[in-house]
Amino acid sequence: MGRFLPEKLLLILPFFLAVSVAENLKSTAQIIEGQTMENSAPNVTTITALLPVEIVEPNAIFFEKIGFSRTSEVSEDPSDPSTPLGFVIMVSGKTQVMLQSVQSIKNDAPEMIPEGGTTSFLFIEVNDLDAVINSLKDYPVFMERRTTFYGSEEIGITSPGGHKVTFAKFDR
Repeated sequence: MGRFLPEKLLLILPFFLAVSVAENLKSTAQIIEGQTMENSAPNVTTITALLPVEIVEPNAIFFEKIGFSRTSEVSEDPSDPSTPLGFVIMVSGKTQVMLQSVQSIKNDAPEMIPEGGTTSFLFIEVNDLDAVINSLKDYPVFMERRTTFYGSEEIGITSPGGHKVTFAKFDR
């Protein structure tokens, strides 16, 4: 076997560099196009809260008071539309929340209901905190209006379903 000379390395080095750069460019292009590689994290596009509630209607009204509108509704028993509202999707701009009755969840996927019931916590950024406070003045406040160390002015209000909703306005 002959001796490997440094001059031979200089001849093949550009080839290996070109292959390496091409592979990195291909990987970068895949990531830019939204594709993921085997060892990279998935591309999460949105997260939507699904809030379990005993009765959907008063909770839907709570969200309507702060600008949400209903985009989809289903009764607790989809085969019988005369049953109470079991599920609703509410949208405000690009923000979405889903409300589903506990009975509807039990009918659909009972394993989703933990023992002892459920409570969710939402943190909602708004552009007008005073308007939110005025719209929800009839609901219980669990956290008085305050200014936080992280730069928001916020208030905590309990929804009819018992979920704790913090509304925050940041000065940006």
